[in-house]
Amino acid sequence: MGLGTNLLQFAIKKARQRGIKRICGSLTQEDINNNFNLIRWCKKYGLEILPPSPENIENAVFGISLDLKEKLN
Repeated sequence: MGLGTNLLQFAIKKARQRGIKRICGSLTQEDINNNFNLIRWCKKYGLEILPPSPENIENAVFGISLDLKEKLN
């Protein structure tokens, strides 16, 4: 496992400890260009790939979401 995976697992653990039900974020085209495996990695760890929402940053290409009631792969 790499640093990103370890950070994701840590963030999920802390969020669950605090009773957070869902983690949301966004991906930009720059994120995807800098890591062509990013979308596959997100899906591998249970993150849903969604259309960007108004809450996402202005230049988002995709929203990402993880329901914390589910277990991490």
